[in-house]
Amino acid sequence: MADASSPQRVILVVEDEPGIRDGLQMLLELEGYDVVVASNGLQAFEVLAAKDCDLVITDQMMPRMDGITFLGRLREQTRYRALPVIMISAVPRPPEAIGPLADAFIGKPFEAPRLLQTIQRLLASGRTAPIA
Repeated sequence: MADASSPQRVILVVEDEPGIRDGLQMLLELEGYDVVVASNGLQAFEVLAAKDCDLVITDQMMPRMDGITFLGRLREQTRYRALPVIMISAVPRPPEAIGPLADAFIGKPFEAPRLLQTIQRLLASGRTAPIA
């Protein structure tokens, strides 16, 4: 559960499958996080322009802009280089391309406790995107 003494952390969920996106949003909100959503990488950039986020969870395979392209463009921007990112994917092994782009990779289907532990670990690491 998110620490009640700290400000509410904002997590951006980028997922094209509505059932998974809604399930992640519900799980994370129950854990005390503020959750914003996007259905592809292009929408994710619109969300990031409007709201400061503490962590991103992104799917790998999405229409319009996939997760690897999204992360590549995200990391090109100084503002988001240190933003913690978890990539989730139905692909059983992380592609080599995500090595320098994501902080963690979790295959689908995933177990909620593992995802929550990974989120807590990354948020506790103190890495954040600098304020522009």
